[in-house]
Amino acid sequence: MTTILCSVCAHARPVELFEQFLNYNAAIEAPLLHMAHISRDTQAEFAAEASRSGVDFGCLPNVHFNSSAFSSGTGVISSLLGFHYANVIEAIRLGLAFDYVLIHTSSDLFFRRLPASYIESRDIGCPWREHLYKEDPYYERATQDTHFVELCQLIVPDRRLRKGRVEGAFFRRDIFLELMALMLKCESFDATRPWFKSYPFEEIAVPTLVAGYMARRQLRLARNLVVTTDGNFFESVTGRKKAWREAMTAEEFAALPALLKTRGPAEEVFGVKFVDRAQHDPVRQQIRQALGYEVRLGA
Repeated sequence: MTTILCSVCAHARPVELFEQFLNYNAAIEAPLLHMAHISRDTQAEFAAEASRSGVDFGCLPNVHFNSSAFSSGTGVISSLLGFHYANVIEAIRLGLAFDYVLIHTSSDLFFRRLPASYIESRDIGCPWREHLYKEDPYYERATQDTHFVELCQLIVPDRRLRKGRVEGAFFRRDIFLELMALMLKCESFDATRPWFKSYPFEEIAVPTLVAGYMARRQLRLARNLVVTTDGNFFESVTGRKKAWREAMTAEEFAALPALLKTRGPAEEVFGVKFVDRAQHDPVRQQIRQALGYEVRLGA
């Protein structure tokens, strides 16, 4: 059966990460491996908080932590794509066998089950159609990223950058490694500052690479598995725009299935971002009940 490597990058909040592992294990109906990159800057703090909170990652045998984690740095935007690539390399170094790579952040939760057959019937799950326009706040920074733009012009037929959120993006293992090989053509993987940028690099690099890659291949494509719910996502329901990273309410969560049907193929969405971090949040409790798991912390 298909095995999926779930790659996540985190800095703090071990309780939240612990629940995410439980959530993914319960929701995804396929063998899973988790590889977590904890920033070198915060590893001591992360371990201390896990101990204080009674989090025992050892009770989850499919969870691994990247022993070669990088520093997230200061004054720059950490490239999550670089950390995900480092996680995949670490999994290969450890001899872990996997067929797909699923990349996500520590803020995602699945709210319904994901059949193994859904992943197995697709090669890539990632946005790639939306172009990066001049009105975008990161357009200037991205277009001034000379080496990456040169790669885009080499592999993308229309030579235009793409953009899209990539939480819950997934790839066949061989395709992910080939995409990273293309990236290495223009960006060396600096062991001290892996692909650090002044803009959210993965939100432009991954969709752009996919657009170029699929243009010359017959691939089975889907969108990413997770929908981001801040900003104007619920505006048609609530009449207001949510703040950046503002968590959804129970009322918004109840409206989610109907809203997804109006925004495209609802059957391709399995997870959400953002759910309130509080352990007693009603949305978290509904998700736990639906997927049949509990969060049990030690004394």
